[in-house]
This record gives sequence, structure tokens and C-alpha cells, in this order.
Amino acid sequence: MHLEKLHFEIDIKAHPKQIWNALWDPNNYSTWCHAFCEGTYYESDFNLGSRIHFIAPNGEGMYADIVEKIENEYIAFCHIGELKNYEEQPLDEHSLLWTEAEESYRIIPKNTFCTLLVTIDTLEQYIDYFVEHFPRGLEIVKKIAERA
Repeated sequence: MHLEKLHFEIDIKAHPKQIWNALWDPNNYSTWCHAFCEGTYYESDFNLGSRIHFIAPNGEGMYADIVEKIENEYIAFCHIGELKNYEEQPLDEHSLLWTEAEESYRIIPKNTFCTLLVTIDTLEQYIDYFVEHFPRGLEIVKKIAERA
């Protein structure tokens, strides 16, 4: 099984800093990720090279490393494995299928707006889920950023 690369984009009438804040402020993150799982949050110092935990309220989720970061412009995560009971789990047969999947967010300034471009690697079985839910999440990001 191999990873499929998906691309999502949305135009937002806001400055890059406002879009970045809409994405990564902890409260805003939980708001827009409601499109995927209500109550989702992350734990990290959010520095380049740091580990980040993406956590659902039940303590399950995934962990990744922040492999690239340019504040207010670009961030890339390299996913590693799963969380259960808030703990990083050893890699198993399932997680090895998507270990090293990348997820990135790029803010591209235009004349009167910015384009937010999201690229994610996913397994074929999750494509329909992301195609349905990611646009909803990005609409929430847009509302948060344009309101700021």
C-alpha cells in the first residue's frame, strides 16, 4: 500500500499572520479541527524540530515532528505514529504503512488575499474522509482569519 498526496486550497482575505494564527493558535486549532473530531487539540512547544501530539479528547491521536517552519508562511510535519491513552505507541504493522507521511501548510500572499495550500499524504482508505472534511475545516480557518 502506498501513500496518496492530496491538495486542498482556499483563498482568504487576510494577512499571513492572521491566517497563521487562525491555524495554530491553540484555541483556533481546536475550533477548525472540529471538522474532523470535536475537542481535538495539540501539545507542542511548536518549534522547528520539535515533536507534536495531535490529540482527540479520548487520548488517541498521532504524533509527528515539525520538520520545516517559517513563521506566518510555511510549516511541515512528518508523521510518525499513533497515540493511545495520551502515550506514543511503538510502531506496528498499521502505523508503518503511513510513518513518514507529510502534512504541510503554505500561505501564499497575492494582491488582496492569500491562498492557503495544504498538502497531505494519506492512505487510500482515508481519501474520501479527507476530501469531505478538509474543505470544511479550511472554511472555518477562513472565517477565523477574516474576522481577526
